[in-house]
Amino acid sequence: RAALTGLAGEDVRVIATYNGREPVPPVSVPANAVLVPWLSYSQTMPSCDLVVAHGGHGTLMRALASGCPVVTTDCGGPSEYLTEGKTGFIVPIGNPQAIAHRIGLLLSDSALRERLSTSARREAENRYSYARMIAELTSIYHSALQSASPHSAVTPHAAMLAG
Repeated sequence: RAALTGLAGEDVRVIATYNGREPVPPVSVPANAVLVPWLSYSQTMPSCDLVVAHGGHGTLMRALASGCPVVTTDCGGPSEYLTEGKTGFIVPIGNPQAIAHRIGLLLSDSALRERLSTSARREAENRYSYARMIAELTSIYHSALQSASPHSAVTPHAAMLAG
């Protein structure tokens, strides 16, 4: 809502998505925007210059993996995924002017947008890749097995097959 309000009248095209249920209360959609039900992130994000998102980690993670700089609100979770000024911007909740300012900054500065885009993709590859998740889960399994009873017949290989 704040992003749509902040971008009203700006020289940008906006696609805003929702989860398929009509937003309550209804959202005021400016003339330069369209509100559509959920879109496939993998199909849309790679062609975006930036993503404006609420603090949901799924959207933020997909944006990072797509190499999209993110503008989001400071609702507690985004700071775990985003590095302010490196992979995106975190603005105060309910401040449409701050959102519009950061969006304007990214849209007007292609070098900044490219730098954040590269950093976002690199961050996703380094911190959230499947290979890293598998390595970390394997380490957790091994630690759990080492602290198990010495009489346990479970081997690390059997634990991985069972998991």
